[in-house]
Amino acid sequence: MPSTSDSPRSITASKTLSVALSGGGGGNSSPQPTGTPTISAVSGVLTNNSVITISGAGFGEKATAAPLEFQRFEGTANAPVGTEIPSWPGYADNGLGSDGSILSSERSHSGATSAMNRMPEMGQFATNYHKYTPSDNVFASYWLYIEMVSTDEYRDGSKTTQIKLARVTSDNDAGGGGVYNGAGTTNGGTWRWSPVYAYTAAIGSGTSVNGPLDMDAGVTNPMATGGFTSANGNSRYVSAPINKWTRIDYWVQNSSAPGVADGVFGFSVPGITNREYGGLVTIEEGKSHQQNALILGNMIANFVSPLGNSLAIFTDDVYIDNTRAKVEIGDNPDYYACTRLDICPATSWGSNSVTVALNSDAVPAGTNYIFVMNSSGAPSAGHEVSI
Repeated sequence: MPSTSDSPRSITASKTLSVALSGGGGGNSSPQPTGTPTISAVSGVLTNNSVITISGAGFGEKATAAPLEFQRFEGTANAPVGTEIPSWPGYADNGLGSDGSILSSERSHSGATSAMNRMPEMGQFATNYHKYTPSDNVFASYWLYIEMVSTDEYRDGSKTTQIKLARVTSDNDAGGGGVYNGAGTTNGGTWRWSPVYAYTAAIGSGTSVNGPLDMDAGVTNPMATGGFTSANGNSRYVSAPINKWTRIDYWVQNSSAPGVADGVFGFSVPGITNREYGGLVTIEEGKSHQQNALILGNMIANFVSPLGNSLAIFTDDVYIDNTRAKVEIGDNPDYYACTRLDICPATSWGSNSVTVALNSDAVPAGTNYIFVMNSSGAPSAGHEVSI
């Protein structure tokens, strides 16, 4: 069982919160997206998993159309995720006779099941991880449901429950320190990034969890010193809703060389916050590493509920790629005004034409909007479709 205290296997900036500001736009002098894709037509039958073609201009290049991973966590209810989906092995004992999360039919974003960890019945770090082709550029997205009793503060006089969400890291195979957050060696390192939500009803008003956005490149913390500062006019604190499905995105670009301050980190909760920070040292001097692992955010540390309530985390529809270029379907013609966005995995990609499998299982029938985003993070205007 991994440690859940502030040890080398745990985040240090996640004790009881006295101040928590909700997320908003803004960041330091980060690179701005270049170019704007435009959509002229969408053809094909608009049903779930059908193949559709999007025509237009400015889509840019994508060396491999398909993502590195698109995992829906479909399988037998109550079976271990790692047993039915071997590419997502369990990370720690779940107290049920196996490792990692279980496939749950209690709720899902799409399909019939999702990956779930529930406390106090299961282990605090009953989660899973996936290793993919090492890359200097990573985009990761997933849907999250934090099930909490809104009137319970999940803390007592000695500790506060911590919710540690998904992390993209550098495993030993990519020159880093492991799938959790190892600091690496002289010749290795890891860029791990994770929002950590420590919840109280008093701070969250019973509707959201709030906590610090925590990143680390090896043994330093460039985001704490170079990204989140009063001078930059931003906050290290973000928030996410509870008791509803919420999508969370991360993206990172490694420094072009060790010690060079041209790395990028971005974080988004669509419809709530969208932040990008540039000019970061994401690979320290003397180290060389890429990203190749994602650990699910089904991690609950220092769990406590004086009222005897449970707390569960459900994860679904995980998408991992080495570029931000992708196709999405949302609920507003303005990409940044969408409160719901689902990624449609591509099967072919050209600068003027993209083919995808329509991912509309979780999309309400009626008017929706298709978007194409290029590798710089610039989305097209929404193209109206009827599902």
